[in-house]
Amino acid sequence: MRRRRIKVTKMEEVRPDPAFGLTETLPAHLGESDFQAHCEYVAHGYGWIVYHETDSRKSPKGLPDLILLSPPQADGSVVLVMLELKNRTGKLTPDQEVWQAGLAAVTDLVVGVVRPRDWESFVALCYDPRRAIERATPND
Repeated sequence: MRRRRIKVTKMEEVRPDPAFGLTETLPAHLGESDFQAHCEYVAHGYGWIVYHETDSRKSPKGLPDLILLSPPQADGSVVLVMLELKNRTGKLTPDQEVWQAGLAAVTDLVVGVVRPRDWESFVALCYDPRRAIERATPND
């Protein structure tokens, strides 16, 4: 199976399903926490898995606010989305800019389960990720 990566750096206008009742726009003065709640509501409504750290002091500085996994798409793919949410005047912090730049540059996605018996493979992945990915990825 060949993996495809699409980088979204500018959100295009998306027309939501009118049957879901979310065609209206949000107030411009909406605060970040209310905006967050709206985003989570919509994502859950469309069947996405939603993660949001309620106490960001326990997360690395700059980690995006929302991590979303789509339900399987028509072609069987699943979309991973990581978004920073800001109010109308909010600005990215330097740590958030680092995360945004790093995520925008992602070319490969590694998923799996790591157990103590996998320690050598994990260290190899950390030491030389390209080589570890090439060894683990079957040729198409």
